[in-house]
Amino acid sequence: MHFNRIPFHLKSLLAKCLCRGGIKRVPCLPPLNPLPLPLNRIDIEHKPMAEQLQSPLLRKLPLELRECIYDAAMGGRWIVMKVVEPVSIPGKQGQSVVRSTCYVNAEKQEDIFADDMDGPAIEAKITIALLLACRQVYIEALPILHQRNTFCFPAEHFGILFFSSLGHTCLLSIRRLSLYVPYQYGLSYHFDTPWTWKTVFPILKEMRIQSLELGFGNNTVAGSGPFKDSDAVLKTAWGHSVLEIRGLRRFRLSLNFDDEVPPTRGEEIEQRFQQLMIGPDADERYTKFLEEWETSWKV
Repeated sequence: MHFNRIPFHLKSLLAKCLCRGGIKRVPCLPPLNPLPLPLNRIDIEHKPMAEQLQSPLLRKLPLELRECIYDAAMGGRWIVMKVVEPVSIPGKQGQSVVRSTCYVNAEKQEDIFADDMDGPAIEAKITIALLLACRQVYIEALPILHQRNTFCFPAEHFGILFFSSLGHTCLLSIRRLSLYVPYQYGLSYHFDTPWTWKTVFPILKEMRIQSLELGFGNNTVAGSGPFKDSDAVLKTAWGHSVLEIRGLRRFRLSLNFDDEVPPTRGEEIEQRFQQLMIGPDADERYTKFLEEWETSWKV
């Protein structure tokens, strides 16, 4: 069978197995079937509170100082979500689970997924146990966890992992999101592959995110076609879906081009998106862009 006729997911597996001198066995990937969190939950914020003694933390410290404590304990981190195979879950053999890893000193995806191990990101813990202190601490600290951390997901399985880890009830709470395309093992990658992004954009439009980063990791993108200049990609279906995400305060796009492409191409494309998505006049510029694009189709 010709290599180009092999289904894409089998190409990826074959590329992983091939090595010098023959075929190399690789461990099986964990099944991608984590259970979504339940839709129904007890909302303690709106339930009557039983009378209880107030702790010195809540009685003596003003809210502003308490929020500083919450932020130091649970904010300012990158939380990377991945699917792992469970070690031992009685009655749920073969059921995959979602595990999070937290990092500090990271400002972008490259800080975490660096090829060398000397990147600025440092693995760190997050003090989730603080939420169990009492009801008032839970109510005050939970928004810090949701809004002051960057949650990082693989784009292809974003929907499954989000609803299995954070859940539907967090859709309107998350403010910072980073999505990446895992490396395709040396194969050519088409940036607008439908199965990578089909669950991403519908969910993003329901959220109230303020910071979004889209990264293609080490996947090499050709500098022709939709990436031939800074405007071509804006006029693709993928580009339009990105531009439809409004209300952002920060947007990053990480691209890795072929060697013959000018090194400034990625930055130019990123800045073009930012012009239409960020700032007080972004909506006006975006509307003008749509009008010009529709006019060009009619001509």
